[in-house]
Amino acid sequence: MRVWKVLVFLAMPYIILGCCKCADYIVVSSFSFCSLNTSVIDTSLSQRIKISSADTVAADNFGIAISFETSEGLCKTPISIFKEAAACKCENPNRFLLKESVESFIVTTNNDFDASHNAGDTINSYFSKVSSNAYQPLDEFIMQELSIEDEPLEILYTSFDLKLLQKPTVAGKHSFHIEILLSDNRLLRATTREVYLN
Repeated sequence: MRVWKVLVFLAMPYIILGCCKCADYIVVSSFSFCSLNTSVIDTSLSQRIKISSADTVAADNFGIAISFETSEGLCKTPISIFKEAAACKCENPNRFLLKESVESFIVTTNNDFDASHNAGDTINSYFSKVSSNAYQPLDEFIMQELSIEDEPLEILYTSFDLKLLQKPTVAGKHSFHIEILLSDNRLLRATTREVYLN
């Protein structure tokens, strides 16, 4: 019985501390955007299920989830002899050093949108980046957060959401094309699926 108590006593630091030696963030020094993915989101849904598979989305609630596949990632897992009983986890956001900056970010409509924007026209001004229930103009976000000149950019964004701020006046189905030019001249492209905006 005494041996059991000693073993429990010796194991307590592992159970209590688990992986609690967490850094504020994890830096990945060689980080690049490799490809681009888009999903349709419906802001009327809960944050947990914001991705929509519906054929129709209210224009007031329509958005685009942007996510990047990266060249390098790092997952910090608990280090403990009692993995199942680890008392805490490292859940701090990763920070990355981005090797290439975003030179341009263009959203075009694949369908006639309104009297001023036909299929193939740029509509960046109709979208904003969603941040804590606030909106930041898309071009301002790109310029301030995703563009660099000489030094590597410390970046938190491997995904973000865009919100449509302007309703289409042309009825019917709509889809949008995203084109991102990086400073190394690579062009990332993706197109949203077509949905009916009402």
